[in-house]
Amino acid sequence: GHIPGAINLPKTNCDEQIVKREAEIKAALAANKPIVVYCTNLLCPDARTVANHLASFGYSCSTFGGGWDSWKESGMPTE
Repeated sequence: GHIPGAINLPKTNCDEQIVKREAEIKAALAANKPIVVYCTNLLCPDARTVANHLASFGYSCSTFGGGWDSWKESGMPTE
């Protein structure tokens, strides 16, 4: 599962995915949607790594510290 509207950017090939999904990312930003990166849980460092890659492409983003586990536990919508 994932957060509705989320784009999967795996740490292992995130630079490639950022380039591949550039139009999608720019369209979301043009629609005033923020880039929020999340991982599995609070202990997973991958969200921070991906956020750094996005920043290197010039994208401003935030990380959701609690991750997917926290999102689900809060009763937020999932897909």
